[in-house]
Formats: sequence, C-alpha cells, structure tokens
Amino acid sequence: MLVNVSKLKKSFGEFDLFSEVSFSIDDKDKIGFIGINGAGKSTLLKILMGDMRYDGGEIFKNKMLKIGYLEQYACSESERTVLMK
Repeated sequence: MLVNVSKLKKSFGEFDLFSEVSFSIDDKDKIGFIGINGAGKSTLLKILMGDMRYDGGEIFKNKMLKIGYLEQYACSESERTVLMK
C-alpha cells in the first residue's frame, strides 16, 4: 500500500470542504481526482504532499513514496509554451 487515508477532514472557517474522506492507493493503482472547481481536488493533493494541514483523520504514506504536483498556473510567462527550450 502506498497511501491510506481514513476519515480525513478539511475546513475553511465554518465551511467543511470535505469530511469523512477515506481511501487507499495500492502500488499498481491508477487514480484521478475529478470534480467541479472548489471541490477540494488541489487541497487534497496539497494535504497528501504535506504542504497543507488538515483538521482531522489520519494519513499513512509509504516512506518511499514521493508525490509530484504541477499547478495549473505554474508558468506565469504567457508567451512561453511547454515546447519552448
């Protein structure tokens, strides 16, 4: 098992973004997060990476696991593309 999440909760003030979120990810799993804007997809990834705190629940990660994340707006130079060297 790479990741096991149990009863994860994240709130912003009085607004619960998500609560009671539980899932596990095994070595050969292929996953994707799908949802409307503001559903908590990026927040969940940031929590899994350790870049954001959560309000409740437990996260267990394999010690060898590395999670990468490229933000949607990581490049601020609008004239450059991924193909430019």
